[in-house]
Amino acid sequence: MSQQQISDQLDEQLKYDYPNKANNTIQAPQIIGYQYHIKERLSIGLVYCISNVQTPTLEYPDFQNPGEVTEYTYRVGLNSFLGSVDWHWYVRNGNKSTLALNSGIALGVFNVNFETNILSGDASNLPQINLSQGGSGWQLTLVGIKQAFHYRYLKGFGYHASLGLGVNTIGLTTGINYTL
Repeated sequence: MSQQQISDQLDEQLKYDYPNKANNTIQAPQIIGYQYHIKERLSIGLVYCISNVQTPTLEYPDFQNPGEVTEYTYRVGLNSFLGSVDWHWYVRNGNKSTLALNSGIALGVFNVNFETNILSGDASNLPQINLSQGGSGWQLTLVGIKQAFHYRYLKGFGYHASLGLGVNTIGLTTGINYTL
């Protein structure tokens, strides 16, 4: 489930009580991983991903005390921990850099946390929702590109980009990498 889908479902649930609600804040997935090359073209690794969707500040009136309101937000956090296998179907080793194209799959677990954050007020009449649910997770990398530089001051650093879908993200991810 993508972060945009989570945001859209929050909007759907809140549209009757808050028809003029501002847009939710969507944090792009933050991913950290480690890959070990078993062979030149085959690597295994671990990937951890975290992302969040949060509503703007909402106000809930206290019906027993007129004039009193509770300010709060809803936050949905997504965490995943996956083991990955990648096949590097094109590898070019040059004097100044290494370039690789790959595809792969990652399997593991994910957890979604839904919580009500009280910012101010009594909150005694506010229906608070705090729950956590997990399950099996997966991420499919259709095509990825990784380049590592061999320049004197950039040695080991590089970039990567991948197009994929799954619990971590649906679409394009980009980032930097370091090769030991």
